[in-house]
Amino acid sequence: MENEIQPNTPIVQPIKQTKILPLLLMGLIIATVSVYIGIQIGKNQASNQLSVLSEPIKSTTQNVSDSTTSLLPTITNSPSPNKVSTTISIDDTWNLYTNNKFGFSMKIPKITVGPVHNNCPEDYTVPTVTFEDYTGVYITGEYFFEYPQNGVCQKTVNNLNIISQRANQWRWSIYQNNPLYTPPFWHIITAKIETDTELESFVKTNYGFGCKVGTKSISPSGVYDVKIQGDGLELENTKCPINYRYALKYSPELKKAATWGAGQDTVFPSTDYKQDYDSEMINSFKFID
Repeated sequence: MENEIQPNTPIVQPIKQTKILPLLLMGLIIATVSVYIGIQIGKNQASNQLSVLSEPIKSTTQNVSDSTTSLLPTITNSPSPNKVSTTISIDDTWNLYTNNKFGFSMKIPKITVGPVHNNCPEDYTVPTVTFEDYTGVYITGEYFFEYPQNGVCQKTVNNLNIISQRANQWRWSIYQNNPLYTPPFWHIITAKIETDTELESFVKTNYGFGCKVGTKSISPSGVYDVKIQGDGLELENTKCPINYRYALKYSPELKKAATWGAGQDTVFPSTDYKQDYDSEMINSFKFID
């Protein structure tokens, strides 16, 4: 058995270390290069992101006062300058009232006689003031006196809510049996008017469906004074119940109309009752752009 010949089995020779080392070194180099490249790519991406983030962001709060550069909407607590009404002194008697919102101007007396009723009070003067609503302007006294109670006349300082409520109380049945005292006033209503047809609709809306546009004549201020033509019926049957003085102004050029009831008697007399300020106010009315 010791002399038994073994089959021919190939002898596996060990790989020499000189062949392994270059392979390992090459792999290490490849890995190192890959890692380096990855790091550089990562740095470049981070650098690009950083450059984007570090670029100055246009602030929406910069130059807020400059409306041409600000990205924020302009917020104001007052009307823009071209919408503000102005009252400028002309002389000791008159102010010039200019309403840029509705586009007209007219003379308004500085002081007028306050309304006297039920001896409450017997006589007083009051400054003339204006109040705007969504349709136009009220012109009235700064204050007035209510009906006397227990022999005392209560003074009421006017404002838009008060004059509007009292001027329109006839529209609501709540005031039919107990009407509030209404001080003298004018309510100038304005509208944009393109054609004579629209002017007639404006007349019908404000004075009655039986009313029509009558003759037009140029006023001293250069606008048309328009007459209203009724339906010819008696007051109890008419659909154009005008039995008081009114003003209807129209400018075809500026496409504007304005109207108001001027009362049966003088609304704004001089303090000595010798002058009717109403006529001068009406004649001074003119439209503006």
